[in-house]
Amino acid sequence: MDAVVQITIGKNTFKPAFGLKVFRELGRHWKKETLNEVIQELQVLENLTDGTIPLKVLDIIYDLLFYSFNSNPANRKLVGMNELEDLPFDKLIEIVTQVAAAMGESMPQQPVEEEKK
Repeated sequence: MDAVVQITIGKNTFKPAFGLKVFRELGRHWKKETLNEVIQELQVLENLTDGTIPLKVLDIIYDLLFYSFNSNPANRKLVGMNELEDLPFDKLIEIVTQVAAAMGESMPQQPVEEEKK
């Protein structure tokens, strides 16, 4: 899947990647042993319904963006964590929403069972 999500910082444009490399890098960074543990950590992003964003969730957001953008070999430069942390909050939320949707689309989908006749 070609990423439609991109951010521009200065003169550089970054597109995310969602291959296993991203999950492996997140697992190493978070000291997780399994892919399931990494996915479970990311699931906290689905539960942000009351408008409150715990600092731990912000860390997960920045880590996800950092590793997804820096794991894409098509990006000519690497994005720095400081560059991500300096994004305006509304831009950050917009990017996270787009990245989460693109990541969900890239995940293997369960086959839908056909209705029995």
